[in-house]
Amino acid sequence: MSRVSPSGPPHAPLAIVSRGDATESVHYGSVAVVDAEGRLLFSAGDPEFLTTTRSALKPLQALPFVAGGGIERFGFSMPQVALLCASHSGEPRHIEAVSDMLNRIGCMPEQLLCGVHPPLYYAANDELPPAGAKFSTLHHNCSGKHTGMLAYCRQCSLPVDAYVAVDHPLQQAIRTAVAHLTGVAERELICVVDGCSAPNYAVPLSRLAYAYARLAGEGEDAR
Repeated sequence: MSRVSPSGPPHAPLAIVSRGDATESVHYGSVAVVDAEGRLLFSAGDPEFLTTTRSALKPLQALPFVAGGGIERFGFSMPQVALLCASHSGEPRHIEAVSDMLNRIGCMPEQLLCGVHPPLYYAANDELPPAGAKFSTLHHNCSGKHTGMLAYCRQCSLPVDAYVAVDHPLQQAIRTAVAHLTGVAERELICVVDGCSAPNYAVPLSRLAYAYARLAGEGEDAR
């Protein structure tokens, strides 16, 4: 049971859905477990499969801001830092936290370049948004990440316009951080555009696992 992976060995069956005694569907993929020394501890399928990182990149995208002392400068709480590093579902507590961060850095929701979509919690709860409901950039699941990007610009006195441009100093700092943690040379990083308009990178699966191992294990303060 296998499916061809474009970059190497076949993907492996990771999940099988059955109904009664019949197999309804088989879901293929690849797995890489890597330690902070870069050793491959476990794999299934193709651990070197080249994949876009999408929202899994968010902690790395927040790294220049965090490492530069931005949390302390603007007084962000740990729940707010979590929103810099993850997607959210647009619940009222998320909107409140992002709004507070924007106030602290002197920016407005209109300056977020992530776009607008209905809060994800409606779909998660199998609900429809109320008739006539209006949403803003705050409700976008990536608004926390984009607020962190604006915060870095304020922190470093950089222009906030076009902060998602790949040649913006913010994005160059993120690219350097991604290269450092993944161990992939900057010139070899493949840049793509994420669904929220920010630059994103495709890396081998094992390199993404390595980055997370290093992120969790570097130094005594594992922020």
